[in-house]
Amino acid sequence: MANRDSENNDSHSPKKSSPIIPVGSGSSDRSKKPSESRSASSRERTSRSSSDDGNDGSSRGAGRHFGWVLVIASLALAFLIAFYGFDQRYWLLPPEQKLISSWKADLQLIKEKNQAGLLKRVGQIRLRANDHSPAADWVERIQAPIEKSKSGDVLADIFLIHQIEGNRYGVVVQYEFIDIKTKNKVGEFARTLWLGIYY
Repeated sequence: MANRDSENNDSHSPKKSSPIIPVGSGSSDRSKKPSESRSASSRERTSRSSSDDGNDGSSRGAGRHFGWVLVIASLALAFLIAFYGFDQRYWLLPPEQKLISSWKADLQLIKEKNQAGLLKRVGQIRLRANDHSPAADWVERIQAPIEKSKSGDVLADIFLIHQIEGNRYGVVVQYEFIDIKTKNKVGEFARTLWLGIYY
């Protein structure tokens, strides 16, 4: 009886419970860390790839811009060669020196025309320009590249007119030939000399 009562008491008495250990708590923490590191690394790779794409896009855009600059520069050079010929030294000259160079070349062309007879009669030269024209400054630093004849009976009265047309600038050389003795005009003509791009 005593044994049965003790058994009954034992069955109704509270049992000592062992501490509850959360199942897989440690393993879950360990399992989360690699996944978190993998997700962080994937985010870093994504951000790097996006930044690389942005850099590639900007570099491609810069490359296209540089390409257009080269195309425009080539077209401009072709335009200059077509209109003026290519003479590197000529383009580095100041305007008044460009005028003299172009003027001398034009006088060679005039020798094959009817005006050549008037130039052979030149004994005196007068070079002028409008006071409010850039050519007025050039006149002070240059001389007309025309040969004077000791037996010449004509005054070459030359008037320089600065001219701009579109993006080009140049000079109109207006010749008047006056008989030195009679003071009568014996001839006139004008020539246009383009010197370069307007600046």
